[in-house]
Amino acid sequence: MVVAVPRLLGLRASALRHHRCIVRRVPPLCAKAMSPGMLGAPGGRTSFAGSSAQELAAWLSSGGIALDAYGKGPAKSLEQLWAEVEEGETQLFLQGGRPLREVSVLTVILQNSKGQTLYEAEQVLPNGSRRTRGLPLSEKLLPGERWQDAAVRGVVEELGPVLPEQPVVEVDEQSMIETVESKESQSYPGLLSKYVCKRVNARIPSGLPETDFCTHEERSDGRLQHCWVWR
Repeated sequence: MVVAVPRLLGLRASALRHHRCIVRRVPPLCAKAMSPGMLGAPGGRTSFAGSSAQELAAWLSSGGIALDAYGKGPAKSLEQLWAEVEEGETQLFLQGGRPLREVSVLTVILQNSKGQTLYEAEQVLPNGSRRTRGLPLSEKLLPGERWQDAAVRGVVEELGPVLPEQPVVEVDEQSMIETVESKESQSYPGLLSKYVCKRVNARIPSGLPETDFCTHEERSDGRLQHCWVWR
């Protein structure tokens, strides 16, 4: 299947130029009381429905989350969490009296001609702090987004600066598996996070560097550097 999508050159909000990206896919074989800022949700929990970062801060604090570490060192800021909520990448719930962050994440396993897998070793934040990653390429799914489309979007967003003008992305749909895990978020201290994780194999037959490399992402607070290694 061949589709045309924008190449985002590492930026989250807009595409500076448009290119064709050829996608080759391998077909598969086969009501409770609520307080302000809350909406009912399935499973006996209430969802956060605030309209500002200030309301989010108050909601987290009322659930016992200390915010003093947010935006310091490798931790992300409250504003970044609010941006995730606004963009639909993150859903927040109050479950058992404790705030819960729910994220759907797609991991794309990219391999080179030597059979090595691409990992993001670390990120260098605009303030100079380093955040250890040690993970393959990952992307949060947007509301209503098919995971197949998220795989392509993740590749062009994260690796766009080093890809050719017309990158070919081969997505093996048969390889997709899904798992669910809950753990405290490394990015948002104290916030329990539930990750609905999909994992799929993909290839970029040509144009992707076969040695370690870095990409950069311009953010409102400065430049974020992604360090990629093959293992």
